[in-house]
Amino acid sequence: MLFFVLILIVVTFLPAPDWPLPIAAGYVYGYWAFPLTYASIAFASVLAFLAARYLLRDKIQPLLNRRPKYRKLDRAVADDGWQVVVLMRLSPIVPFNLQNYALGVTAIPFLQYLTATLIGIAPGIAIYVYFGIFGKGLGNGPSFFDWVLFGLGVLATIALAILVIRKTKTKFAEENPT
Repeated sequence: MLFFVLILIVVTFLPAPDWPLPIAAGYVYGYWAFPLTYASIAFASVLAFLAARYLLRDKIQPLLNRRPKYRKLDRAVADDGWQVVVLMRLSPIVPFNLQNYALGVTAIPFLQYLTATLIGIAPGIAIYVYFGIFGKGLGNGPSFFDWVLFGLGVLATIALAILVIRKTKTKFAEENPT
């Protein structure tokens, strides 16, 4: 387990896809995979955020000052930070690992980032871990309950994607009226 946790922390810290690891953890560790994966991803996310905040933000600031669009985006993230972070965490469009670095160079307060990240990553991790658990169950033949949970998970993912897209469009329309 320790080896898995270390690999997950390193992969999440790097801008590399980490989504297969929670699925594998669900397959190998069952329901224990959720707390292992959750803690590892949360820790790596904070490390990446702090690295971007303290190593890159000062270098990015001149770009923000020259580009009004980026300044508005930075201000929007600072003003409504927790909402932006939760929506980004729930969005399947923006790669998760890159979000950590992108948010680190914004003006969002750390506690808002942390709280919203801890809330926003839970559903995705739960779905990926469940996919692994479900996949292991396929070897024994899935039960009716497994299919119902899988179907509900797929429907929730679709509904969530629609909600995130609508909220994101509304937020950017408010910031950039035509």
